[in-house]
Amino acid sequence: IYIAGSLSAELGSELYLKIKEMSQVPTVFCVDGSELDDLDEVGAEFLKKIATKLNERSCLLALAAFPKHLEPS
Repeated sequence: IYIAGSLSAELGSELYLKIKEMSQVPTVFCVDGSELDDLDEVGAEFLKKIATKLNERSCLLALAAFPKHLEPS
């Protein structure tokens, strides 16, 4: 899944809903953040929420190519 722009409340919510819908069966998701310009606190919380939800569903989340200054903790 490619994301670009600013990962904040709006994009984070869209990403969460999309992954939630697609994770009905065990799946591995890779989120490519190479085109991100900004990652705010709300966006980082959505990534954590997504990881937790996927773990509950026996799915995996990989974060790839996030710019060094935007890597979520």
